[in-house]
Amino acid sequence: MRSSTKATGSCWTCRLRRVSCDKAAPACAACTTRHIKCHGYGPQKPDWMDGGRREQEVHQRIKSAVKIHTRSRKLQLYALARSQQQQAAQTTRSQSPLPASSGSDGSVVVRRGDRPLLSSSSSASSPLLAIASPAAVVEGSPDTASSCGGSEQRRAARGSESATPDLGRAETPYHSLPSSAHGEHSHWPLSHRTAAAPAAAFSRGALPYDEAELLMYYLDHVFPMQYPYHSGRTKSRGWLLWLLSKNGPLYRASLSLAALHQRLVVSAGEEGEDVPFEYHNSTLRELQDFIGAATMDGLPSGDELCAEIVACGAALVSFEVFTGGTENWQPHLQSTVSILKTIDPSRLTANPPQRSNGVDAALAFHAPVLLWMDILSCIATFQKPQLPYDDWLSSSHDIDLAQIMGCQNWAMKAIGDLATLQEWKMESLTSGTFRVEEFTTKAQWIEDELENGIEALQLTKEVS
Repeated sequence: MRSSTKATGSCWTCRLRRVSCDKAAPACAACTTRHIKCHGYGPQKPDWMDGGRREQEVHQRIKSAVKIHTRSRKLQLYALARSQQQQAAQTTRSQSPLPASSGSDGSVVVRRGDRPLLSSSSSASSPLLAIASPAAVVEGSPDTASSCGGSEQRRAARGSESATPDLGRAETPYHSLPSSAHGEHSHWPLSHRTAAAPAAAFSRGALPYDEAELLMYYLDHVFPMQYPYHSGRTKSRGWLLWLLSKNGPLYRASLSLAALHQRLVVSAGEEGEDVPFEYHNSTLRELQDFIGAATMDGLPSGDELCAEIVACGAALVSFEVFTGGTENWQPHLQSTVSILKTIDPSRLTANPPQRSNGVDAALAFHAPVLLWMDILSCIATFQKPQLPYDDWLSSSHDIDLAQIMGCQNWAMKAIGDLATLQEWKMESLTSGTFRVEEFTTKAQWIEDELENGIEALQLTKEVS
């Protein structure tokens, strides 16, 4: 709980930013709510506040952190807006030509052919069904989703105001547009009207050489480091190249991870220190534009939209963790998990032979990754996992965390159970309903599950 004690003057961070400070101790709300460091109070200036280069560097880092937090917050609001549209989505589905059937739990499952798309039991609908003013949610504007002229003006304004280099932002959009885009939708942004299919950016040689180097560095070094237990011999990474070739936000996120790894390992921070963060900021801008454009009426491939956002969200979490951040990753994880929860679970846990397209393969890969992140995040958030880990890690689903993250399902389930038990204990103590016997029973059950898992693991080693 924040102390009510107030300092006599603004904190040094707020002074540097020239914003109002509530002077709360030990850290002010203006800093903590934006996940930036509050440099405290007092007459003694910090060492870096010298009016020179060090002060400028600290100021720039703070500005970048505030930008990242603001954009992540907007993504959270986007996910929240989707979850609040369940009733509207059900109405839309009732008017949709797509066939619908009832699930075993009474939920409505919309299908395309024999393949389920989204389930109403999760939250909402396909990402391209009606969403209340996605432009207002993403861009912070009251404009409607169809106000493309205003969206284009906002992009131009944001590009002129940003101090971050554009790094050759993709002229090729994420989706190839129908032929009608050149007629009745001629008011769309220029890049949406003139670009060819996304993959053509590679075939035309439009990929800059420095980005090509970073892309290969990511595929050769960073991805294997992120997922060392993912076997390329038995599991295809075609979905990854497929998403990267679309030149969307995941492409930028991968470049930022590659540049960061090069800076930390290869260059040892001697040069190009700002490049990873420039790509990172570019990723957030691309993701905002991508969501805003892909939810416009007329743009196809809602499944691809979800796959791209989920994959990009996992990459953004990795970037924040690799930079040593302790809190900046949380908004990315929360918003990505919120979107993942709206997808029909059968799309996330299908058997390998049924993953006949890039969307299913990408979602089936990232569902375990984000589940692993969600469970481990409990250590920092002191809250139970957001995803239904108990169900996803059961034998009825085809999720094996050991094949991607190197940890057995039963071990990760125990971590989730402990976090759930901790939250139950705190709530029970607060409400006065805590019972030692019930707590002991729950704790003993978790301990028994751990012992059974260890015994099974030892037997497996002896047999092999």
